[in-house]
Amino acid sequence: MAGDKTDKTNKEKDKAGDKAEYCGLCCRQISDTASAESTRASCKHIFHTLCIKVRYCLQTKADAKAFVAVKCPVCPLPTDSAAVLAQINAKLDLLTTMNDKLTGLTERVDKLQDTCGTLNDRVTKLEAEGLPDIGSSNSAAFIKQVADQVSSTVKASSDINDEIRQLQLESTLLNDQFVVSGFKEDASEDLLDMVVRLGSMMGVPDLNRDRFQYADRIGKKGPGARCREIVVKCKSPQTVNNFIAVRRDLKELTANVIIPGMPRVPIYVSRRYPQSLYKLRRLLIEKYPAINKRSTWIASTCVCVRPTVGSEPIKAYPSTDLDHIQELFRLHRNDRRLRHGGGVALFVKNTLSSRVVACSSNLSDFELEYIAVELVAESSRKILVCVIYRPPRAALFDAFEQDFDRLLPFYNNIVIIGDLAC
Repeated sequence: MAGDKTDKTNKEKDKAGDKAEYCGLCCRQISDTASAESTRASCKHIFHTLCIKVRYCLQTKADAKAFVAVKCPVCPLPTDSAAVLAQINAKLDLLTTMNDKLTGLTERVDKLQDTCGTLNDRVTKLEAEGLPDIGSSNSAAFIKQVADQVSSTVKASSDINDEIRQLQLESTLLNDQFVVSGFKEDASEDLLDMVVRLGSMMGVPDLNRDRFQYADRIGKKGPGARCREIVVKCKSPQTVNNFIAVRRDLKELTANVIIPGMPRVPIYVSRRYPQSLYKLRRLLIEKYPAINKRSTWIASTCVCVRPTVGSEPIKAYPSTDLDHIQELFRLHRNDRRLRHGGGVALFVKNTLSSRVVACSSNLSDFELEYIAVELVAESSRKILVCVIYRPPRAALFDAFEQDFDRLLPFYNNIVIIGDLAC
């Protein structure tokens, strides 16, 4: 009897082995049917419960069971003949529409050819008859129009030349001055001594106080300690050239290195230019935030703007219409509402379609700050880009996870960047 039971058990195992089930999603064998769900569709496919939950972002086993209850997620939906005929009719309608459009284009091309033929005939006739009489009214009006345009162009060119000469004169008057920024203000400060110590630390040759006329802070003095810029007037433009030349070779220079006790603030040395050029540079930076500030600099008589890396710089003058400098990027931003600083932003090229699909409320200083932007390229492929900033002592990612779980099913390509501070 024991032998018969053993043979029966082995036969059942062999039978079960012949009917081994495999998950329709991961294609692995299902060893425990308790952790699997079967669809009641005609295909009778079976799946791991975990595979269904992970693939389709479901929370519980009951959700997974309900999801595959009446339809199989791996089998194509059946299509009836009526639906197929409807699709064929739609394609035929589209072909008919395209044919009508092509017919209309053909007619327009024929009309253009006729117009070109007529114009050629008129040109040939005019060439045969010779130039029109200058004394005629039409010719006189045409000549006056051309003369006005030439006069306007000459006047505009003359105005810009006058403006350049004026800026050259102002720059020449300021060529013996330079500006230093980064030194904290102090009631007992000796600005000339600070400049001499700065030059000695930088390696400016033959430097002493006798090479300067004066040094003074510029700008309005406000409450508290500030770092107003220092304008230094030298007795010779060569001293300015020496400062500028050695500053270019120094990568990093901070105030605490020059004067012990000063804060660790970068020190900048630059030539002094006419005030109108500083104002123009500030306007350019405000009007085109997508252009890097370092790509906008002041020359002797103009402000140079390099819209993209490697492109030729554009020269702008105070009278230049700033609208001709095309903005190449679109800015999406989510600013902090209660105080300065913080916030997140994303620059997107104008060749891409973009829109904000989610962002943080920023109603508290201790919340995670984020913005989610949908990008669509020419291939209609959607990409979700999330920019995150987690301030110190801020809450975790609960709010972001809620928005992210809502958006996850709609995107196959997702990028998360930023300062996560995990």
